[in-house]
Amino acid sequence: MIGRAIRLVLAPQARLAVLAAAPVPLKELYRDWVMPLAAIPAVAGFVGTAVVGYALPLAHGAARVNPFAALVGASVGWALSVLLVPLLGLAISALAPRFDTPPDSDAATRLVAYAFTPVWLAGAALALPPLAGLTVLGLWGAVIFHAGLPAFLGTPETRRTGFTVAAVCCGVIGFAVVGSLLRIMVPGAYR
Repeated sequence: MIGRAIRLVLAPQARLAVLAAAPVPLKELYRDWVMPLAAIPAVAGFVGTAVVGYALPLAHGAARVNPFAALVGASVGWALSVLLVPLLGLAISALAPRFDTPPDSDAATRLVAYAFTPVWLAGAALALPPLAGLTVLGLWGAVIFHAGLPAFLGTPETRRTGFTVAAVCCGVIGFAVVGSLLRIMVPGAYR
């Protein structure tokens, strides 16, 4: 599965055409793609905060989060990340008519799941807190979303960029809500 995910990230146009032509049932997509890939940043975040720790300015050594709080935070973060996929799929489907695209929540959810792939893969950097900035590479998901719009949702070429910007805004808001919920629900796991 990791190999397929990497191929999607490296050659999105070719992979998306294949994925759109033979859509995987949503249940299988969740079981075989979303849930395992969403676990990458959760596990890496647990390792980075509870095992490796992070450096404190003007201090020697590393500060670590309580392992139980980190485990709860990783579990809740994983669940919220998995839940975010269909919620964004519904939002994107609702936005579709504004971009001359027929609404299709199942296809939108599939596209969101594939577009989140670089976000989840880049989440591996959370295992080493000094490298956490590399998670910005997850923004490649916007390119995957843009490339997949015609195949998954039938978006006209002239409307793809605007639709992508709107979807990225929805995604940023979604991730901000997830982050806020994590800090509220598990305050000891996140600094």
